[in-house]
Amino acid sequence: SSCGCWRHPAGVVFGLEIMGWGLQSGDVLRILTENESCSQPQHVATSISLRCPEACSPAAADAGGDGSSGDIPLRVAAFDAVGCGSRFDQCTAVYIEGIQILSATLTSLVFSGKPDLQSGDIISLGGNIACKASDTSCTQEDLDYLKGSFPLAGAGGSSSVVGHMVSATADEHVFSINIGWPQQRRPNFAVVAASGQWSRHSIARSYEEILANEAAATLPVCWGPGGGVDYVSRAGSLTVVPPLQMPVADVFLTSTLRGEVAPLVFNVELGNAPRYAEVIGATQLRLHIPDITKLDVRFSDSEVLLMHQGRTPRHRRTSVGVVGSSWSFGVMVQMASPSQADVIFGECLISLGTWRWCLRSGTACNR
Repeated sequence: SSCGCWRHPAGVVFGLEIMGWGLQSGDVLRILTENESCSQPQHVATSISLRCPEACSPAAADAGGDGSSGDIPLRVAAFDAVGCGSRFDQCTAVYIEGIQILSATLTSLVFSGKPDLQSGDIISLGGNIACKASDTSCTQEDLDYLKGSFPLAGAGGSSSVVGHMVSATADEHVFSINIGWPQQRRPNFAVVAASGQWSRHSIARSYEEILANEAAATLPVCWGPGGGVDYVSRAGSLTVVPPLQMPVADVFLTSTLRGEVAPLVFNVELGNAPRYAEVIGATQLRLHIPDITKLDVRFSDSEVLLMHQGRTPRHRRTSVGVVGSSWSFGVMVQMASPSQADVIFGECLISLGTWRWCLRSGTACNR
């Protein structure tokens, strides 16, 4: 969150995203009890559960021992982690294929695909990038400057990542960085096997694995660099609000015969939350099924959708009937089939707001 604050409903699994400088995979967050200090983050918020929804378990009440209890790991986008899903799965690899110095203040990077970067992002370069063997004037200092990572004296091989700000160009595969060399002294760099590595350090996010069990106000969220280092900064605060209630939430079975594949029809009506009108772009409908041992969920053509616990949800368009703010849709289910899963229908509720539909004690909630 750029403002250092997050707001999520209770009972809905979510992830956290932070923006800053020098962020790396392996950094961690910790959510504390109200009024706790990040300088001594001992008391993890007991209302928070992690590793949800498959293996949901409460965060430890006290962060003793090795100090890892309640830690929420962060990941950054990189050459091997582009366009990842909510669990950093289904990632695409995008490498740096070429490097061209354009001026004393500008260098061009050519990527093998769309790197999912935006102007203003901070990246560093990594492996498979070196001085060209034929260029004896290219030095290690030049290479460090290009990569945006500098060795720390007496730190046993550790380095400090400074990075470079990128700017988009008309070509989606080409970005420029704000460094360069004068015309009279321009080193030549080589990209080994067109597989130059890179990482983004201005945005990091957690897995979508966090669940707040009850409403809470102003829970401190602390950031640390990981690797056993103490938490050093407050990243922001988390407010957990009660989930919005749907005025109408009906589920209709068309058959109760065991083993019979038959339609399951949902009819729901959204509330009038102002944030629905604020959402830009496509939204998603998510059904959270706490126990899929009771149902095999299929699309309307009877294709099996989910069969295994922990499988990443598949996205698919579905037809939705809308009357005012009330709408309905159907999926095929089979009574009987490992424990729980999410079913996501993508791009079926345009401009109505990102929300989730969940069955709990016969009620429905959305966000």
